[in-house]
Amino acid sequence: MANRLWFFWGLTLTLVSNCACEKLAGIEKKQLIVENDAGPNPVACSALSPDGVGLRVANMIPSDAKVDACVTSEGGQFPPQPLFASGGADCPNGVGYSQYSVTLNVRPGKYEVKLVPAGSDCSAAGLSTSGVEVRERPSNLKTTSTTVVAFGPEFTSPDAKVVAMQDANSTSTNVYVRFVNALIGGGTLNAGFVDTGTPPQISPVVFSNVTFGSVSTPTTTTGALTVDDLGYMIYRASTTDVGGLALGAANVSTPTQAFIQSFVSLTNSHHYTLFLDGISGQQGPYPPKLWSCDEGVNFGYFAKCGEPVAVSVGVFHPNLTDVFTDYIDVRLAPALTAIGESKADVLCLPELYSPDIRKQLKAAVPTSRVFFSDDYPDSPLSDLTDQNNKPPQYQDPACSGELQKELLAVEQCLVDPTQTSDCIGQSDGDASDGKHYFGFMGSLAIKCAAQGCQGEFGKILLTGTHEADSCIMCAIAHLSAGEAIEDAYNRCTSTNQGLPHFVYEGSTGLALLTSSSVTLAPNETPEVVILPSSNWKRAAMRVPLKLSNGAIIDVWCSSVRAPNSEAFMPNGGPYYGTDANGDPNPAGYGTGEICNTAEEKLQISRLISAVNTRAASSNRRAVVAALTYTSPQIGDENNPTITALKPENFALFINPPWVELTPNGYTPKCTYCGDNPLNASADFQWSEHLFGIGIGPDDVNDTNITFTDKSVPMSLYGSADTIQAPVSQYYGIQSNVRVTK
Repeated sequence: MANRLWFFWGLTLTLVSNCACEKLAGIEKKQLIVENDAGPNPVACSALSPDGVGLRVANMIPSDAKVDACVTSEGGQFPPQPLFASGGADCPNGVGYSQYSVTLNVRPGKYEVKLVPAGSDCSAAGLSTSGVEVRERPSNLKTTSTTVVAFGPEFTSPDAKVVAMQDANSTSTNVYVRFVNALIGGGTLNAGFVDTGTPPQISPVVFSNVTFGSVSTPTTTTGALTVDDLGYMIYRASTTDVGGLALGAANVSTPTQAFIQSFVSLTNSHHYTLFLDGISGQQGPYPPKLWSCDEGVNFGYFAKCGEPVAVSVGVFHPNLTDVFTDYIDVRLAPALTAIGESKADVLCLPELYSPDIRKQLKAAVPTSRVFFSDDYPDSPLSDLTDQNNKPPQYQDPACSGELQKELLAVEQCLVDPTQTSDCIGQSDGDASDGKHYFGFMGSLAIKCAAQGCQGEFGKILLTGTHEADSCIMCAIAHLSAGEAIEDAYNRCTSTNQGLPHFVYEGSTGLALLTSSSVTLAPNETPEVVILPSSNWKRAAMRVPLKLSNGAIIDVWCSSVRAPNSEAFMPNGGPYYGTDANGDPNPAGYGTGEICNTAEEKLQISRLISAVNTRAASSNRRAVVAALTYTSPQIGDENNPTITALKPENFALFINPPWVELTPNGYTPKCTYCGDNPLNASADFQWSEHLFGIGIGPDDVNDTNITFTDKSVPMSLYGSADTIQAPVSQYYGIQSNVRVTK
């Protein structure tokens, strides 16, 4: 929705809009999680051990459920609340599947441990084990801990169990690796080094006959590789780090034929647990995976598992939407420069509809880093039917009969030098085509049309029919793209074969920038899902990306329309929804905002459906970077910290498997902010969002509000003073995310 300053038109039309905008800015940071080489983070969670002595919890039950730990001395009674629940607001809300906690504050002694569903108290049914010993820490060691691991098909299954195992605590420079069989339905397993043959073979076998729910047992293997009493293979260190080793597992019935393998990075002096978890033979949400966890490196409350890589993902709306976008003439170059300087690994840029602006963006960033939605074919996931699943019906021609006469009056006014002598120029200085073009971009162009021809425009706007709304919507589409005034008239009064009139000939206007550490996934191409829309064509672009650790994720860059309430933005399209009684509502008069909101709701629904369908078919994690033009309300109703904008439409986004991709405890910040000098608004809306599918708050290191430190000197129209203003009416948002293999 561009922030458009439409001046007083008369005929009761005070037309100040808030169209295509988002803010571009600097860094406003909420740092919650930091990577450490040893020991828990200094955060206010009393469940964490202060000295590296205590209990660790690993959850290898493949489900969405999280667990918390109840601990009591042998023969005692469990306390009312488990560790995390009683540890304060800064504690995580349990241990999820494939997570391995840092050391929790349990003093040396022997205990009974019960794992209960997160959010439950200790009276809840759970998985129990007794005789769990937490040992004293020798003075020469950093840590002494014991791990309890939850196994089983689901938490309530009679086959589920919890097992305790002592953790390595050596100060040797050797590498220590243990193997834990958590694979449901996998039977008894062998594990070891994997060669490069076809099929891959395990040679030598290091861990033999490991049953489900157990850790490797002591052995001595070929080449004097020793598995110690705690189940750790001792890999002799050299003067340099081991680097990566290919490790794999086999069923004992085919003892050396690896059915799974993983390339695991190993560092001297570190201790690792190699979990084989998931469900045997499953291709769905919990396939088998060989999951390496570095016991000495943690991200916040959990060990570094799955060879994670940090990726910064953001969305920023530079509000460079069209000719009639506020201050686009003075913001364009600084905004593109700021985008080119972005350090984000992945950055979604919506509403770059103009081919000329996209060309300038290519010049501002390396061309290998940018994907444009207009370069890729439409996806079969596109669904352009209306709310009743019927083909859309557009007014054709958009302006006929009396409306044609009224639009002709608008054209004649716009080209009349006595009305708009300071506003109209020729086609890029070339008068040979004899047509008239606006001589300015941005607010001056808006002012020219508004002041010179307010009566002519207003007559159509106040007609109050769906046909009139279709006519004015058509004119806005062509004039916003910088087309000749004569051409706009001709196109809106001629048949268009029942097709819509889109700005910039139907450009979808999405761009995705990537850093050199992120590449397009091998043998894949982006796809573009077209959303049902009017005027500005809305879409979602999926780009499958390969990260530096080999993981492949889908990143979606998307945009939906604004629920415009402005009189000059009526909805003459086919996606107007229903009236207050639920009946078809083609009138448009007095209901522009209702119709626009209905179209936005339909777009959001189709976007969610397309993303979910692709995620289910690919079984792949995804990030959705979206210009939502909706905002939740956060804070007191009379004095909210985040101002609502169609929160009923925003609520559609917050449904599983979608989650807000911000850290636990994040304090929301506005991206469309009333204190931005470009915004004549009291609103503080959060209208750019990052959502995760299969990636959640536990995976987010921090979230920043971006581009706040980028500014441009400018004089706001109507003022003689020069101010430093941001390069957009909107700021961006960026999250730093850990993505595992």
